[in-house]
Amino acid sequence: MKKHFLPLLLIILLCLPIFGCKKDVATDFYLKWTKTHTAGYYEVCEYDIKYLTNYNQDDYDFSKKSYATATMNVKDGSYYKTSVKILTSLSDGEVVLPSDGNTFYYEIKNEQVVLLEYVIGGETLTFTDKLTSVTYCKDCNNSLKPIYSLKSYDVTSINSDYNRVIRYVYTVKTEYNGNDMTFTLTDLSNTKINEYNYTNYILQKAVDTSPYVIENTGKDFIDNEALLFTARNLSLSDDETLNVAIPSYFGVKAVKVVPGATGTINDASYTINSLPITSMPYVKTAICITGTSYTGTPIIVTYQKGAIAGTEFETNLMYSAVTKLPAGMGALNYVLKTVTTSSI
Repeated sequence: MKKHFLPLLLIILLCLPIFGCKKDVATDFYLKWTKTHTAGYYEVCEYDIKYLTNYNQDDYDFSKKSYATATMNVKDGSYYKTSVKILTSLSDGEVVLPSDGNTFYYEIKNEQVVLLEYVIGGETLTFTDKLTSVTYCKDCNNSLKPIYSLKSYDVTSINSDYNRVIRYVYTVKTEYNGNDMTFTLTDLSNTKINEYNYTNYILQKAVDTSPYVIENTGKDFIDNEALLFTARNLSLSDDETLNVAIPSYFGVKAVKVVPGATGTINDASYTINSLPITSMPYVKTAICITGTSYTGTPIIVTYQKGAIAGTEFETNLMYSAVTKLPAGMGALNYVLKTVTTSSI
């Protein structure tokens, strides 16, 4: 099944062979993301988003191509924020799960705001792309088994066929029942019909499939919105293959986390609970869908590799991520700015 739409956001695509692809092995999760694994623990990570016209590292060339006829600028104030909260029960109106005395639940929220300016055919178009999600799953001692996820998209991308800015506005709800899942995609483009009057702009309806049911996948899997967090619970020493429920494919795909270069970053500039961090060991990974029938490139994600003294984090804090844009437009770079932890 082909993917139905390609918005400008953190997406997981095909693995290229540069990092190497070893045989699939069983995935082991480790409780590495925090030393304080108790109810009410709350962590928020905020990232700046920058636009890259030149990115050519580790044999991946995400640079803007000469055939890209549009120009793009990501303005200051663009950000990505992700949070994790540990709960003993769930009750948010959509999901109600009482405490069973033995299981912690994770609430994972993602928020992305990208302030964009495009220039196409002499016309300047400005947008504020927004992506939010909330995902509930069991804790890492229970394989991060998903329970419920809701994503809201108001995003744009360059369509190279028409040389236009394409905009999608929709929500996707994913409900899980054991190994069954139900995707409900709701197009909301009709609420934005009169918002812009640009010439080089198309408000596109998303493919509305409501609902799309998959019964008994026969495998354990995680939710797509938990993927970057899930890698924080891996050893990041060997290739790992994760089964991931991805709404844009309306199904479960195998995703590899492939470790690559390691070293030390000596010019980091972020804070953990106001503590300045300037030096940290790292491992660079490629995170990508496997298989030969898909097109695209991986996300290149750099994780902390080793403890940061005086903080909650033993290992695997996500430091940065680079994702290639469609239509040869370059890449987005997400770089950690602040980490805040608390007890609620």
